[in-house]
Amino acid sequence: MWEVLTRNGLGLILLLDNTRKAPLNDMAFFLNAFKDYIADTAVAIGITQTDIVPPTKDGSLPQKASGTGYKRCYF
Repeated sequence: MWEVLTRNGLGLILLLDNTRKAPLNDMAFFLNAFKDYIADTAVAIGITQTDIVPPTKDGSLPQKASGTGYKRCYF
């Protein structure tokens, strides 16, 4: 279903809502859903709503993302 979103794309921009109950699970879901596309291009991950719910101090979100093996950047 999401193939139309990736057609002729340069990469994926994934914005995670930090106010959701489990943003790590959200990230894992979308990285898995787009894994073939990401493997051929790149992914940029942004964490939104950090003014409402601060990111975890243990760095679990970037740490979890770094284990994926994808090219990435954080903003």
